[in-house]
Amino acid sequence: MPPLVQNQDHSHEELLPIPNTLRAPVDLKIVEQYHLLGAKNDTYMHDFGYLDRVLENEQFALFEQRQWNLDLRTSLGTEILLRVPNANDTQLYLSTAYWVEFAESTSKLEELSYKILSKLLRNAHLLNPLHAPYYVNMPPPVVSVALVDHIKILLDQAHLPYNFIGIELTERQPILDPIKFKRGIDALQLLKIPVALDDYGRGYATMQFLRDMHVDRVKIDRGLLHDAKVNLSKRLTLVSLLDFATEFGIEVIAEGVEIESDYEFVRQLGCDGLQGFYVDSPQMLIPVEA
Repeated sequence: MPPLVQNQDHSHEELLPIPNTLRAPVDLKIVEQYHLLGAKNDTYMHDFGYLDRVLENEQFALFEQRQWNLDLRTSLGTEILLRVPNANDTQLYLSTAYWVEFAESTSKLEELSYKILSKLLRNAHLLNPLHAPYYVNMPPPVVSVALVDHIKILLDQAHLPYNFIGIELTERQPILDPIKFKRGIDALQLLKIPVALDDYGRGYATMQFLRDMHVDRVKIDRGLLHDAKVNLSKRLTLVSLLDFATEFGIEVIAEGVEIESDYEFVRQLGCDGLQGFYVDSPQMLIPVEA
């Protein structure tokens, strides 16, 4: 088995200045396009045949968005983001929510998850060890011992340590088979593959779940974070989460940090890190044709 990556000193990396405005207007344009496509009710948006072909031929891109310590100097990992080209304009991308809806409604979540992992690790030469772990979103119904065996084979073939990859459990789907899911989580932990819970505050997870599943990291949902800035009850929810996380050694990352007031709020809360346009915008990692 390859040696596991140890905690690395990233102090030699270039320091990122704290920006006063959002970066990467191109990405913001893409975000606006997501909303336009997601709201548009035309024939193309219901062409699951196109999306089926995209999945079969892996005609999707993988973007990366890095996660940072509050000092904005130390990388805490990278989230892998799926991007599917608009069939009518390949410079634009389909709504991620629509693509996930396709995978859910056609029972192809598992196939999609395996394809993302395969494409990512087949292009391991494009990955930077200083940006690891690379976190891949994974719906709970897909988590199993078989998935972990697949990840292990891919990492061995790429000659990468097992904690080079992390799993982000998404909150859109409930856990349908608790025994299968728990065995999958145990298998991940046995290989020391980090496990994060994505979008905390949006879905099904409770603090009891975080403790029982021994997750390494929890990511605060963007909506909860922004609500907590103006809603005392939501803020107390986050304070309770942070107290709980501190007690059980769980890292807390705030998502959706887009402007300076978001950053200052996250600092005041005492989160361990952040992710968002304020410090780092999604960038192309693996193109469609790779």
